[in-house]
Amino acid sequence: MIRRVQFVGNTNGTGGTYSISLNPITSGNFLVIATWSKTTDAAPTISDNLSSAYSTATTQTANSQRLVVFYLAAVPSGITTITISGNALAAMGVAFEYSGVSGTLDQVSTIASFSASTTWASNSITTTANDLLFGVVFANNGQTLTFAPNTPFKKAFDLPQTSDGDDMSIADQFNVSPGTYTVSGTCLSGTGGVVLLSFTATTPVVQQSTVLQQNRNTAGGPSTSITLNIATNSGSLLVAFVSEGSNATDNFTVTDSAGQTWQQAGSYTSWGLANRGGVFFIPNSAAVTSVTANFTTGGGVSSPAIEVYEISGAGNYDNSVNSNNSAGSTTVSSGSLTTTDSNDVLILFAALSSNTTSGTATPASGWIVPWTDFTGSYPGESEYAYVSSPQNSLTTSMTISPSLSYATVFVGFADVLPSIQAIIADGGSDFQWGGGEIY
Repeated sequence: MIRRVQFVGNTNGTGGTYSISLNPITSGNFLVIATWSKTTDAAPTISDNLSSAYSTATTQTANSQRLVVFYLAAVPSGITTITISGNALAAMGVAFEYSGVSGTLDQVSTIASFSASTTWASNSITTTANDLLFGVVFANNGQTLTFAPNTPFKKAFDLPQTSDGDDMSIADQFNVSPGTYTVSGTCLSGTGGVVLLSFTATTPVVQQSTVLQQNRNTAGGPSTSITLNIATNSGSLLVAFVSEGSNATDNFTVTDSAGQTWQQAGSYTSWGLANRGGVFFIPNSAAVTSVTANFTTGGGVSSPAIEVYEISGAGNYDNSVNSNNSAGSTTVSSGSLTTTDSNDVLILFAALSSNTTSGTATPASGWIVPWTDFTGSYPGESEYAYVSSPQNSLTTSMTISPSLSYATVFVGFADVLPSIQAIIADGGSDFQWGGGEIY
C-alpha cells in the first residue's frame, strides 16, 4: 500500500536559493519534489544534506514559467533538508514523502499551456499498475486559479507565492487500479500548465483513513461564537476542538455552512476556574466552507479558539479521553486511550495556559505535530498518528519549551472509506509549511 508520510512546502518571494526542512525521512521511502520558477532563470538544481542524486520526472515550460518534478527512490535515512538553487526571481517548491512506492515512473501526461479565462479539462493519464497519481497545475498571477480534480484525484493544497500572485496546486491519490484518470480546472487570470505523473506501488491496496487538512482560528473575545473558514470535501469526517477561557461550565454547540449539527466526542475538559474545551465531529459530512462554534455564556467568552481536521476514510468514533494538568510542565501528556477498531486515526489536542514568543513542540516518536501556536491569544497545539491495530491504554505526549500548564483531549476515529492524505498550514509571502501522516 502507498501512504503519504509528510509534505512540506516553501516559497521564496524575492528569489535566490531556498530550502525545505523535513522531519527525518524514513529509509526506503520515496520523495517527490515539485518546483516552480520563471523560465528567465536557470533550470533549478536540487540537493539535500546527504548529497543524494535525484532523478527528473518531467520538465514543463508554459508562458514564461517552468515546472520541474524531481524524485528519489529508496531514500536513505536522515534526509532533513532539501535545497533548491538557480532561482533569481520568485520561486516555490514542495516535497512529498510516501511509503510503498517502488520509484518506477509509470506515465507522464501534460497540457502544454493554458491562458487566462481558460477551462482546461480531459488531461488524462492511463496507468498500467497500482499507482501513486501526482498532479500539478501551475499559473502566474493565478490567485483565482481553481483545480477541480475528477475522481479519484483529490486536491491536496494550494501553494501561493503571494508576493507576485503565482500559484501551484497539487492533487494526489494512492493505490489506484490500472485505468485512465482525468483532472480539470479553470484559470480566471494568468497563464500556466498542467502535469500528471504516476509512480508504481510496491505493495497491495488496503483500506486506510487519513488526514486531508487542518486549520485553526482564535479570537480575543468576548465572543458568543467563533468561525473558521475552511473548504472541505463531501463525504469526509470533520473533527473540531473548541476551547475558551472564561467559563469552565459553558456548553458549546458546533454548526457549519451546510447547516449540519455536530456530535460531541466524550465529555468536556476543564482546567483552572475559567477554561473549557471539547471535541466535536460529524461523519460523512457535506462539503462546507466554514465551521462555527457557539457559546452560551452571556456576553460571550474570552479567548475562544476552534481547530478543525478533515479526515478521509474515517467516520466511526472510537473513544476519547481527557487529561488535565494544572501545574507547569515541559511534557504535554495524554490520558490513557483504548480503541476497538483495527485502523484508527488518533489525534491529541492540547490547550496551553499562556502564550510565549519562543515556544517549541517536539512530538513523540511516530507522531506528527502539524501545527503549534505559542503566540496567539489562546495558544495550543495538536499531533496525530495512524495505527493499524486496536490500542489498549495507549498514551502519547509532546515535549514543549517553555514549561506551561495544559489540558488535553485524546480521540480516535476508525476507518469506513478509502483514503487520500494531506495536511495544510499556511503563512505569509515567504513561508514554509507542511504536515503528513504517520502509519
